Amino acid sequence: MSGEYFILLGAFIFFTGSIGFFRFRDAFQRFHPPTKMSILGLGLIILGEGIDYGTQTGDWDIRSFLALPLLIVLSPLAAHWMAKALIQFRLPRDTQD
Repeated sequence: MSGEYFILLGAFIFFTGSIGFFRFRDAFQRFHPPTKMSILGLGLIILGEGIDYGTQTGDWDIRSFLALPLLIVLSPLAAHWMAKALIQFRLPRDTQD
């Protein structure tokens, strides 16, 4: 039962990251919420899935937990590469406060 709480919390964090994506005006500012929230949200979903699977079967599957370090490394790298592409295409930044 506790695994479902982690899954719901992770889905809620994903949802707040998507709201943050649409809230910001600048394309460079829009990279921050999805990259940070996806790591935390997916980490909680993977944790909840692992707990739920482990309590139902009695066997803990380590393969789902191996995806989290990959996500932690690749999510900021993908955002960095997209920001570099925006700089290369000279997308104007929003300087209004």
